[in-house]
Amino acid sequence: DRVDLDSVQTNIVIAELVRGPAPDFIRRLEERGVRAVAFGPTRVRFVTHYGVSRQETETALEAIRVTLTG
Repeated sequence: DRVDLDSVQTNIVIAELVRGPAPDFIRRLEERGVRAVAFGPTRVRFVTHYGVSRQETETALEAIRVTLTG
């Protein structure tokens, strides 16, 4: 499925993990400076807010990518 970015109006993202439990993933993210919350055994909740810059968001996304692939 794809997300229609033009119709979405939220600062919350819920991700479903296909490998490993959410607490382990969150711990590894925190080691890279990204905070998130377990939202069930395999779901992770991310929230941003107006004080987070585009660059900070891109840095967090890169940390998430590295955590998922490493």
